[in-house]
Amino acid sequence: MKATITFASSLASIAAPAILLCGFAHAQEPSWVKILSATGPGSFAPMPACEMTFDAGWKDIAKAGQIKVSIIPSGDSIKVMGQGADVGAAAALLPVEGEFVSLIDAATLLPKLNEQTQKRKDSVLLSQVDFSGGKVSSTKSLKVGGTGEEVKHAKELMVPKAYDLISAALFLRSQPLKEVGETYTIAVVPQSSAKPLTAKVVERAKYSYNGNMIDAIKVEVAPAVFKPTAEEEAKAKADAANESLKDKTKEIFKGTLSSVYAWISDDADRLPLEISVNITPIGAVGAKLVEFKKN
Repeated sequence: MKATITFASSLASIAAPAILLCGFAHAQEPSWVKILSATGPGSFAPMPACEMTFDAGWKDIAKAGQIKVSIIPSGDSIKVMGQGADVGAAAALLPVEGEFVSLIDAATLLPKLNEQTQKRKDSVLLSQVDFSGGKVSSTKSLKVGGTGEEVKHAKELMVPKAYDLISAALFLRSQPLKEVGETYTIAVVPQSSAKPLTAKVVERAKYSYNGNMIDAIKVEVAPAVFKPTAEEEAKAKADAANESLKDKTKEIFKGTLSSVYAWISDDADRLPLEISVNITPIGAVGAKLVEFKKN
């Protein structure tokens, strides 16, 4: 699946030009795997082959970007492709465009491969997460325009069962989502680190979509609550102190996630209607579905 990374990730500064290749970082399985839900894919029908268009907003700019996503079921896999770019005032302020592709197992809804490309005026960031072979391997490459200089980083994650952002959305969509309070905790790898996230149904209500009021489900996504071991706490502090040396590519992704809310249509399609994300200090970022077409 190809998809665009939009304006939000472009606000931070580009890493200083350098040539760095880090070896794979090995780690023990985190203690939080014990709190992950044992639930597999739900019984809700998978999304059909389709194309979706989302308008992206940032702070007070209602349409700061546009994202187009295609879902292509093919045999035992689901391919999700997307591309997008900033538009209007956001493009003038911080022009950025990108794409991604996510290959997902149709039976388990677990990811096989995720690739992302983010292009700015002066740099290109490439990232790949390989979920095959019972492990998760992440590689990133930041190419600085004009100089030809490149920063690379590679990492292996000890997580037995993890989703990328796209497969996590398909997993959540497949669940019953019938009762307020219904909760799922899964491991998600956005790019180069695994995080336990909890998704909870917080409301079932009417939602305005393209001028019509439809039934919808509101879901809150937040970091899972767990108590790390003393060893993990010590390692986290050490990693934080050394992270800027180990992974120069991360300097483009500064920001702290504070809240995520998503609206899903409560019908046979279970469409992703809207997502709203608060990132400190970037601000509120969101995307709304404006067009859905079955192929």
